[in-house]
Amino acid sequence: MRIGIVVNPRARGAQDPRLPGRLQALGERPGIACQTVTTARPEDLPETVAGLGALDVLGVCGGDGTLMATLSALLAAPAGALPALLLMPAGTMNTVAKNLGLPPRPEALLRATLAAAQPGGLSAVPFWPQETLRVRTYGETPYSAAPPPAAAAPLTEALLQALPRRERCGFLFSGAMGARFLAAYASVPQPGLQWAVVLALRTIASCLYPGGGTLARWLFQPTPTRLTVDCGDEAAVQLAGAFRLLLLATVSDAGLGMRVPWRAGCVPGRFQLIASAISTMQNALQLPRIWRAQPLRGTPHHDLLARAAKLRFATPQPLVLDGELFCAAAVDVELGPRLRVLRPPLVRAGARL
Repeated sequence: MRIGIVVNPRARGAQDPRLPGRLQALGERPGIACQTVTTARPEDLPETVAGLGALDVLGVCGGDGTLMATLSALLAAPAGALPALLLMPAGTMNTVAKNLGLPPRPEALLRATLAAAQPGGLSAVPFWPQETLRVRTYGETPYSAAPPPAAAAPLTEALLQALPRRERCGFLFSGAMGARFLAAYASVPQPGLQWAVVLALRTIASCLYPGGGTLARWLFQPTPTRLTVDCGDEAAVQLAGAFRLLLLATVSDAGLGMRVPWRAGCVPGRFQLIASAISTMQNALQLPRIWRAQPLRGTPHHDLLARAAKLRFATPQPLVLDGELFCAAAVDVELGPRLRVLRPPLVRAGARL
């Protein structure tokens, strides 16, 4: 069995310089060829992943951003059989791993996986089939807190084809409130779980203020959007409006227990798309429903299971995919490859499926 492990030494739980060596030592067992590499720069990942060669298992030790960047590099490589994925969460939030019940214990997860595979090979390790999102942006720019410049002319589909494209693979894509919340989260020198909780509580309090407080008005400011959604029916669904929530996901917890995409990952071959313009007050009052993974109520609110979607904005908007912020005025989202995510025996009972 061939295992490659990518470690991001900048991730909060992977900063011990001895960790890669310990992971490598764990993988040195009879019948197992293990290679552990470290990289702190996302732009180095294509070369790093290519250097690992053909693998049976790809381990990713880092946070959500490391996972997204590693998967994106893997899928940009020449076509071939995708390895099974071993998530070894070591980031600050680990939202994707938490959806699957994977604890932030990289060495324990690797040890449990190898122990399960020892008698019968990789086929003896339980796994989840996990859908992904393939996100393509047009004319992307780095995120900036400054207001985006007004477009000289509306972007037509013909003009879009002339713009630079970038593709990524991930699990949670958001615009509007979701992207602005992450921008506020990342605005402090050392963001972490404590700051995320404080920011969430401040957001709730601001939403409950009559007319909405300053924070709520900024987070939930309506974002004019045109969407074309392929739900698998004969005709695509056309949506247009000024939405406060824009969320496309293949996992149901968007972070901090906020299960707005309540049925994401439940239907094979589909991701969940939420495009909602309900008020800030309605959003705050429905928190118990969100935590119980129940659909939001109110109008205008669109809740669809989709195969693909095109999002078009009047001006470049802040967007986020698995913790990475950027700006774009046009995005295409479709289902990416279905992954085989390993489920070591120490995963908590009742996780995921």
